[in-house]
Order: sequence, then C-alpha cells, then structure tokens
Amino acid sequence: MTNLSKSSSPTPIIEMVKIKKKFNEQIVCQDISLKVYKNNIISILGPSGCGKTVTLKMLIGLIVPDEGSIYFNNIDIAKLKSDEELSKIRRKISMVFQGAALFDSMNVFENVAYPLKTFTNYSINEIKNRVFHTLEMVGLPDVAHKMPHELSGGMKKRIGLARAIITEPEVILYDEPNAGLDPINTTRIVELIMLLKEKLKCTSIVITHDMQ
Repeated sequence: MTNLSKSSSPTPIIEMVKIKKKFNEQIVCQDISLKVYKNNIISILGPSGCGKTVTLKMLIGLIVPDEGSIYFNNIDIAKLKSDEELSKIRRKISMVFQGAALFDSMNVFENVAYPLKTFTNYSINEIKNRVFHTLEMVGLPDVAHKMPHELSGGMKKRIGLARAIITEPEVILYDEPNAGLDPINTTRIVELIMLLKEKLKCTSIVITHDMQ
C-alpha cells in the first residue's frame, strides 16, 4: 500500500530546491523552494526589485544560482554547462519577456520564426505554416510583414508570446505580461494565457506585481 500511494503522487515538472542568488553583496533570492505541476498556472507575486525576473531567468539557464538545484523533468538545469544542453531545455521552456524583446531589424514573421530556425530542422514551408498558424492563435494573422516599430504595445506582447509558443514548449514563463498595458489589453493577454494552457496543455508561470 505504501508503494502504491507513493507511485500515484504527482511528480512536479519543475522543482526549485533551496535556491540562492546574489549580485556582489546584494542577496536577490534566498532559500527559494517551489514545486510546479504539469498543466498548472501559478503566479509569483511581489513588488518590483524583489527577484521575480531573476527567478525566471534561472529557470531557463540565463542566470546560474549560487546555491541549490532547479529540476526540469528531473534534469538539474543549474548543473548544465554546454550550449547544446541548454538549447534542449530552452526548446521545452520558453520565456515571454516583459518588453517582448523583439528583434528590431526583423519583421514579425522573422521574429516568430527565429526559434524554429535556431532549434529545429524544419523546412521553409513547414516554418511558414507554423508561423502563420501561431499568429492566428494570438489573434494577429495579418501582421507578418510589419516591423516591431509599427506595432502597439499590446501587439508586441502577443508577438512575443507567439515566438515563445511556436516550439510548442512544455512550460511558458511570463515576465510581467500586463506591464504597461491598458485594461482592455491586460484582459486580452490574461485570456490568451488561459486559452493557450488549454490548447497547448502547457504549464505556465506568471510573475507580476499587479494583485488584480
């Protein structure tokens, strides 16, 4: 009976164990432990400057913790060293940056296609089909030719989201997804996060300072 009960317990897709990170003498994250389960949406709430974005960046290996472990599907991300190992993780864990982080020199199509060209061997036709399908999912099917400076803030957020989901990741990290948006676009982004959870069956971690 003990073994049956143990095997039926859900295994977290992400687990942070006693994470610590400091820059110079400033401790940004200390003794953080967290379990995130598959197909859940969780929010990390806190004021600006408390270490929320640093936490997300540690989850995709952009920042290495000083202490502790970060497990994704039982792989300790904090111990990965090579670009090849990290690239495999970043195909499965995508991050939507606060400012969308679009490449100014690329149009929308090129921005959204970038992860496929970087991480896959898809043909040009398959990349094209996936890009337009993904733009349809975020409600912007007709902007592929536009440059980032031609987009509104809300549109940039959705293009950043399209680029994050085009590899069909298992986990999506959202860094202040409603920052700088009016109430209508804020509602649109929140509804889109919920919709993508259902369509992609993905796990979502959302950081925000906005209680509502």
